[in-house]
This record gives sequence, C-alpha cells and structure tokens, in this order.
Amino acid sequence: MLRYLTKQIIITFLAILFIIVFFSKKTYSTSSVNIETVAGLTEDDIDITNITDQVEGISELNGPFIANAFAQANILGYPIGKAYIGSFPHFELGVSIGAGCTNMKYFDDNDPASEDGSLPGIALNPVLHIGIGLFGGFDVLGKIFYLSKSIQDPGLEYDIATLSDFMIYSAGCKIRYNIIKKKTILPFIFSFGGITLSLGGDVFYGNVKITGEYDYIFSDIDIEVGPISNSINMNFDGNFETTTSWSVYSVTAQAIAYFDIFYLFSIYSGLGLTGGYGFFDSKFIGTGDLVTDNEDYINITGEENIGNILFTSKNNFTPFPVIPTFILGLEINILIIKLNFETMVNLHNGRDINLLCGARIQI
Repeated sequence: MLRYLTKQIIITFLAILFIIVFFSKKTYSTSSVNIETVAGLTEDDIDITNITDQVEGISELNGPFIANAFAQANILGYPIGKAYIGSFPHFELGVSIGAGCTNMKYFDDNDPASEDGSLPGIALNPVLHIGIGLFGGFDVLGKIFYLSKSIQDPGLEYDIATLSDFMIYSAGCKIRYNIIKKKTILPFIFSFGGITLSLGGDVFYGNVKITGEYDYIFSDIDIEVGPISNSINMNFDGNFETTTSWSVYSVTAQAIAYFDIFYLFSIYSGLGLTGGYGFFDSKFIGTGDLVTDNEDYINITGEENIGNILFTSKNNFTPFPVIPTFILGLEINILIIKLNFETMVNLHNGRDINLLCGARIQI
C-alpha cells in the first residue's frame, strides 16, 4: 500500500511539473520616452531610441533576478528540524521570516555584476506556521501570512523611496512521511533522526507601490546642437513612481535527513525539487530634468539643461519554472522551544540562496 501511494504521489508531482513548465509565460518589456527640450532643440535632435533602450535595459537586467527571488522565497516557511512531529495530538507552532536572494555574484569583488547596473534580488516572506502530527509517520505543516497598509503602516518614508501602498499574501501546506525512523547511535550524544519525504504546495502574492527620488546617467546619447553632432552623457535627476506585483505558485518535493547532537542541536540536510509558475510585473514612471556637463553643449546653448523628460517602462518577468535545491539547517532545542536557521542553495546556478530563521514550540 505504501509503495503504491508513494508511486502515485511521484507520478502526480511529475505531471504537475510538466504542466507548469509547458505553460510558463515568456518575458516582455515595453518602454517609452518623451522629452520637452529647451534651447531650440526638438526630439529629432536627440537619439530617443537609445534613451528608450537604456530605460528598458535597466528593467530587463534586474527583472529576472527579482522574479526568481520571489519564486525562491515562496517555498520558505517550514523551519522544522525534526523528522516527525509525532502522532496526534502532538503539534508545533511558530513564526519565521525567510528571504530569497538572487544575483549574489553582485557581491563578488572580481565579478562585473556590480558594475553593469544590476542589483541583488531579495524577496522577504514572513509567515506563521503550524504542524500537526497524524499517524504512522505522517504529519502535515501549514503556513500563512497577510499584511496590507490598511492593517499596519510601517511608515517607511525616505527621500530615495517611500512605501505608498502594499498588500502581501503568502500561504502553503505540505504533508511529510517519516520513511526511515530515528535510531540512537551514541546514547545522549549522537543519534540519527531519520529521513522524511514531503510534498507540498505554496502561493505568494503581492502588490507594492513605491515613490521617491531617482538619478541615472544615460550614456553616449547622440545629439545635434547647431554645428555640434556627437555623443554626450545626460544626467537624469527627478522623481519616480513604481508599482510592482507578483504571483507565484509552486509544488515542492523534498527528501531530508536529520541528525541530533546531544539534546541541544539538530542538524538536517537534503535535496528538494520545485516546479513553479508565476510572474513579476512592474511599471516604472520617471519624470525630471536632463542635464549635461558636456562643454561643447554648454558653450553653444549657454546652459547645462537639456530639457524635461518623462519615461515609462512596463515589464513582465517569469522565474525559473524548475528549481532544484540543496537544503541545510540547524535547530537549537531549549526544552519545547526550537530556534531554526536554514539555507537553501539553488542548484540551477549554485549562487542563488534562500535564508530562513524561525522560532517555534513543539509539544
């Protein structure tokens, strides 16, 4: 019976994974630029196409990192360092906060990622989680989180960015089976905690609006001013408004082995495979002044100002449809209180990681 049930679970997981990959959406980006020029210039005198391409390039460069960060954060929220909670009515209850971190090569000193305009992608996923023991080595874990500005305004207001509005929702559930039971190797010193298989589903949704101040250098833009026809750098200084939304759905299978050192520490490690479908949408609007320090332009026009610019960029990005992970965690046991620290490495590239910390009680 158990072999048949396991076989059906694997077949179901692979079927869902195939559907997810097959229906994954493609990425698109659209941008537009309008300039109200001064000094007798017209838009025909400025290479608008190059500016548009650079506006679109900023989003296209970082969009996939952010989309992947949300996909990775979606599978977090189950920090538990025991192979089995125990038969009913045993349970666990706690809170955790996790982060999906992508484009980590940005922090490598010898990598050009930090110089090409790219940024790390970081997505946070705080949740309340609960687990209930069932029978025969089975237990079930669940997580949930909901927060909006109408419920709690964190008051994040800075010149560079102000959180104007937001709504975040996260939920998930997984069922676990302790296929290999706990075995004591050295009494009171070291024991093998067992191996547990799990299968679960998660959803992560959000909508965030941010306003603030923004500056950027548009490089090597062709411009014609009287007899001058060359490439100059244009400095944008103005305000922005950005609206981002994401929706990620995934199914995840994991196999994890657990080890107990004395009573205080539990170490666990294993492999996971996630199939996901989702998107990250963003709309960026910037408005402000274009100026330059090009001496030829200043000598002819008598000023640094080129004009006022309005640019918009609309983008849609999809994350990796399949994420294989290596999992490593540590749980500190203080009677019924458990403190967890966990990380996952995305084996797709070996660089992107998940970080998770949590606290719970298990009775």
